[in-house]
Amino acid sequence: MELIAPNSTRVLWLDSDDRTVSSGKPFLIEQGWIVDQARNLVEAIDRISRASYDAVILDLQLPDTLGTDAWIYIRRLQPNIIGVMTTNSASLLNLIRVDAPGLTAYLRKPLPMQVVINTVTEALGKTKLIMQTIDPHIGE
Repeated sequence: MELIAPNSTRVLWLDSDDRTVSSGKPFLIEQGWIVDQARNLVEAIDRISRASYDAVILDLQLPDTLGTDAWIYIRRLQPNIIGVMTTNSASLLNLIRVDAPGLTAYLRKPLPMQVVINTVTEALGKTKLIMQTIDPHIGE
């Protein structure tokens, strides 16, 4: 069983491009985050069914589905998770700006990792504030 420090941010990175993940993952780990990779929706669902994640970074073009469709499945399994959608294509980036609850950013690759870190941190802060408003004992 993996020991996880309390308050560690746990991220699932859903991208079939190992180079993208391997180049960005060290920046997230440096923040104290736990980062798992899934290369397709099937792997992502398997991981999400076994662990709780705070955020998912997902590519728009996956081997087995579109990232927008994957997001729907992910949110059904973990409704409070936040997401960052990524793509290599500037034209696709303009097309995917849909109103999807929990998706906090749409970023073009190569990913500016400090922007990813800031976006996820800010979104998680807002989520925690909302949850504490509902239940003041959350986070104690």
